[in-house]
Amino acid sequence: AVGNLKYDAAPAKEPPAVDLPPGRYVIAGSTHTGEDELVLCCLDRWRASVPEIRLVIAPRHVERAGDIVALAKARGLVACRWPPPATGAFDVLVVDVFGKLAGLYQRAEVAFIGGSLVPRGGHNPIEAAVFGVPVLFGPHTEDFGDITRQFLAAGAAVQVGDSDELCAAVAALLADPAQRRRVGAAGLALVRRHQGAARRVLDIVFRGGPGATA
Repeated sequence: AVGNLKYDAAPAKEPPAVDLPPGRYVIAGSTHTGEDELVLCCLDRWRASVPEIRLVIAPRHVERAGDIVALAKARGLVACRWPPPATGAFDVLVVDVFGKLAGLYQRAEVAFIGGSLVPRGGHNPIEAAVFGVPVLFGPHTEDFGDITRQFLAAGAAVQVGDSDELCAAVAALLADPAQRRRVGAAGLALVRRHQGAARRVLDIVFRGGPGATA
């Protein structure tokens, strides 16, 4: 077997660092309509045990950024759009530009992969796992079913059924640095183990198979 080409979507080199103030962050990446409020409602619960935690939401469709900021402010949260204020005086940061997600995942203590708490098929957990970040996703992962099954079998991710489970699972990881490291390390090891599929496909196409001679 040549492997899954989606593992080769991980960046070959480190992305540029993003200009986030120092702090502890949960990153919710590629969220869809209906998910943002589910994640926002968890923030108070996370802060009950980790008061300094902040939430960064990078919606799949950046034109929704203003609506997400409004949702956060309606909950009494200090919310802003990218770029973050240098003072770090915010509870929620909504990213409304492209090209930042990989750098944001590098700064995450925990990453939630969107499109999965609502029926959108999910998104690629590899984008966060390649940085050794523990990942969580909801029940709707049809578009990445093989990969999410591999992650779960390797202990490299946490799957949640709804927003209550998301709140609890993230809170548990934030409170347990050793478990964060274990899940993150398992994800990174899984990605590294499966990378190289594209090279193996080209090997088969142009050389007739691994080790074949011209």
